[in-house]
Amino acid sequence: MWSLAEVMCPGVRFATGCNCPKVPGSRVMIGNNRGPLYEIVHVVDQTAWVRPVAKGFEGLVPLDRLRTVSNA
Repeated sequence: MWSLAEVMCPGVRFATGCNCPKVPGSRVMIGNNRGPLYEIVHVVDQTAWVRPVAKGFEGLVPLDRLRTVSNA
């Protein structure tokens, strides 16, 4: 099933290509930009529940859209 972003922006590549393991407690960013820092709360199949480290909203994100952050 496609996400809303994939339907609305078919030419955009959302996967980050980051092959690092993404487990609860990992610090990640969504996409390839420099954006807010998130912490993974829980992972089920290919979806992660992420919580912002500073402020913002929690959400569910496909694992292939997450990029791990070193020394965060």
